[in-house]
Amino acid sequence: MKGKIIFSSLFSIILLHGFFCFSQNKNNNTVADYDFAPREKVIFEDNFSQDTIGKFPSKWRLAKCNVPENYLLKKDCKVEKDGDEYMFNIAAKTTKGCLFIEPEIDTNSYLTDSFTLEVDFLLDSNTSSFGLNFPQSDKTTAENYHGFGCAFDGHPNKLGLTFDTPAGITATREYAEDCKVKEWHHFALSCYKRAIKCYIDGHYVFGIRDYGYSPYRFVITYGESLSWLGSTKYKNFRLATGREATPFSEILTEKKFVTHSITFDVNKSTIKQESTAFLLQFAKFLKMNAIIKLEIDGYTDSDGDAKNNFMLSETRANEVRKQLILLGIDGNRLTTKGFGATKPIAPNTTEIGKANNRRVEFVKL
Repeated sequence: MKGKIIFSSLFSIILLHGFFCFSQNKNNNTVADYDFAPREKVIFEDNFSQDTIGKFPSKWRLAKCNVPENYLLKKDCKVEKDGDEYMFNIAAKTTKGCLFIEPEIDTNSYLTDSFTLEVDFLLDSNTSSFGLNFPQSDKTTAENYHGFGCAFDGHPNKLGLTFDTPAGITATREYAEDCKVKEWHHFALSCYKRAIKCYIDGHYVFGIRDYGYSPYRFVITYGESLSWLGSTKYKNFRLATGREATPFSEILTEKKFVTHSITFDVNKSTIKQESTAFLLQFAKFLKMNAIIKLEIDGYTDSDGDAKNNFMLSETRANEVRKQLILLGIDGNRLTTKGFGATKPIAPNTTEIGKANNRRVEFVKL
């Protein structure tokens, strides 16, 4: 790759005039500062639970890229299970080469000028690397691939997050907030009109006002050298598009607001950390509109037993109510209902349809 893949210069910090326009704020961040808001229309989601253990995941493929050093083999990339959790493990077994893996999405150009991408990742050593690239066209040359790299670079408690641009500029920010090797971390990216914000584990790491091009799609990348060995595990991919701002005012005009920004652990009512920003913003809206009373409705997809889905949707709605009360909303303003898989808003015949049916609705009373 001759230095084109971002891992080769992952930790060389280059000061850019005006490139980083948001303050870093990595160690004194609080829950109230977490402003990441997932977009509402899910276009790709994968927790690997539908895949066969030990096989390449069914929703992914090797990406087209004319890279002669493509020594990593597809058989070294497989789905694993640990307890109730499924994951995609990319294991490095050579000393050189690179790998490009992309989601099976019907169209090549699916990223809009407003999207969010989330994934959990685990690096099994301080020489493993995590990479997401965003090609700017359908060209298969390595020069077309730009994006993020993340690694500990020999430091067991300090991650380095890098962004690489088409101009060949690589810039790095360190993140050291309770970050450890062999533990799961959550990466979240928000993109709006070429401006990006990056988060790890609910903490803002850095933002860029204009990264220089319109992304075409995304791929997982794994670049190797003699110093980059180890495996990287991924789970809970979620790619969504839509409006950047959450239109809470729809409750006032439409009497109902539907959201996919509140997400839960699989088959559980535990609200994921990445839902924090939405709940904080929604609680603020409710405090400013104290006259509003709401019914919180929970919905699931059609997988599993219908009775269990009703119970799950109800417990999820109750958990949302509980969190809003903890954020200062009077519980007398909030009631809950669970509807299971009834009233779908998309076909339950596809994984994307199911993802969009898993939702929370707020109905004005």
